[in-house]
Amino acid sequence: MRQAAAAERQVELAEAALKLAEESAARSSSTTKTELVTESLTGPKPPYVAWWVEHQQNQGYRLRNIGTDTARNVEVDRSRIKCVFRGDFPVAELPPNASVKILLSPMLNATKPGELWVRWEGHPGWMAVPVP
Repeated sequence: MRQAAAAERQVELAEAALKLAEESAARSSSTTKTELVTESLTGPKPPYVAWWVEHQQNQGYRLRNIGTDTARNVEVDRSRIKCVFRGDFPVAELPPNASVKILLSPMLNATKPGELWVRWEGHPGWMAVPVP
């Protein structure tokens, strides 16, 4: 009885994998069969988003998405920044290689932060991004 149930489960998984593979193949011909099978068994991989802060000039910087996927609902934790901070956050979408202008203006005893804390949809929490 156990073997029959296990065999049925394998058939169900194989059918689900085939269905997902066919749907994915229709979406993109560049996806490999291994990726399709992996996705069908483990679910879709999370988007790859990575960050870089670029110094522009004076107090101007850019927060750039150097990942390969679009970041959505991007936020910067202002509570961790003690100097004057300006930037249009939250950002609804930031595609790969796109950036958003920010201003970090140290005044009096408030120094420029050594990092920005960023979070976005699909990421479990805040991520520190070094500021040059």
